[in-house]
Amino acid sequence: MTIEYFSMDNRGGVIAANIEHQDAVAAILSMDLLNRYGIFEDLSNPPKDWLISLESLDDVLVDIPTIGKYYIQVKNQQITHGLIKEICSKFEKVVEETPDDQQHMIRLIVFALAGVSNPLNAFPSKLIELSNSKQFLDSSSYQKALQELSSTYDVSQNVVGRLQFDLRRILKDDKSTFAIFAHAVRRFNPIDDIGDFAIELLFNEFINNLISPRRRVRGSFSKKEILAIIGRLRLRRTDDLAVMYRRTENGYSRKIVNARDPEADIVNRGSRQMMSAWRKAFYKRAVWGFFWGGHGSCGDCGHPLMGGISGLNGIQCPDCGYFPFMTLVAFCACGGYIIVKKQPPTIHFDLIEFVSQYILENNRICSDCGQEIPATVFAKRCILMPIPWPINEYLKMGIEGYLNQYHEKSLRESELLTDS
Repeated sequence: MTIEYFSMDNRGGVIAANIEHQDAVAAILSMDLLNRYGIFEDLSNPPKDWLISLESLDDVLVDIPTIGKYYIQVKNQQITHGLIKEICSKFEKVVEETPDDQQHMIRLIVFALAGVSNPLNAFPSKLIELSNSKQFLDSSSYQKALQELSSTYDVSQNVVGRLQFDLRRILKDDKSTFAIFAHAVRRFNPIDDIGDFAIELLFNEFINNLISPRRRVRGSFSKKEILAIIGRLRLRRTDDLAVMYRRTENGYSRKIVNARDPEADIVNRGSRQMMSAWRKAFYKRAVWGFFWGGHGSCGDCGHPLMGGISGLNGIQCPDCGYFPFMTLVAFCACGGYIIVKKQPPTIHFDLIEFVSQYILENNRICSDCGQEIPATVFAKRCILMPIPWPINEYLKMGIEGYLNQYHEKSLRESELLTDS
């Protein structure tokens, strides 16, 4: 049986436009995706992009390229046995119409906003136990557990292994919804202490200007649109990062930024020490280049890269200000440092998202003193240094070898060549 896109069931959220709880769910799902939280916590890496469709074949459909699709049902009435059978029966048609080699990439998520009825009380937790059992049960034991759960609740085995409940109370005008959203925003942005007023503005912007209008026309929205709203409301600022350069296809060009923060002394002291180490290692090559040439060519204008006193202040073009190398460094109060990223992006959202993810996923331990750089000041301790690092790698590879290994790889990862 073919799934009917224009059926009354699938157009329910368009016809009954006052049913807006799923808008709140979509807003929180977008933050969960950015945080890899909840149903997305098993994602090993942050998705480069994703698309959330509204009222397509389910209330909400999350599509993550190369990873999978999450078919999401949002129910504000208590989930009964009859209702879950109906939901699973509909999803089974989706499974049947999905090619065999893609069936492992689809999941069914039921948002039970009013909870589940007594006969189903243990069902959500048993589904989690079943999912966790994949790590230690062999194939036959897992299939036996799957069959047992399917039989107990009279739900197809084809669906049980893909089913998950979310029991959070996400109702559009409920205080708990705002608390969940606020927690997600603050988790996404550990850099700033964001107030409730700013988060309320963000929530209203998500709902009123993006999600609700798209739902009414059965539209969709992407990760880039969510990040654009966050950036427009300036919840994630680059003011704290000492970003004094913009990225080009071939390297970096200097730009002027008024960097004022209380951690400036630590950054200035650390950057002076790092530049001193660079000059000591690069001195002989700089002297040779000063007298006999041999500098590489500028990727922008073709001029020899002889600026910065023959490279002692960083390899750069004296004609157009182009820098082929950048290293994102975080400095510790002891004078030590952490290399955060070689050849990083300098695009507003990409750089801040990278630093925020780094804060969430790394211990930020200084190798010199063994102390952790606190998350609250980590971004303020970051600076872009106009040199390749480690120095000995560059001295062995030269300009072309280093760029081929780090810069081009970094460009492919970000999929963006210039500032937007």
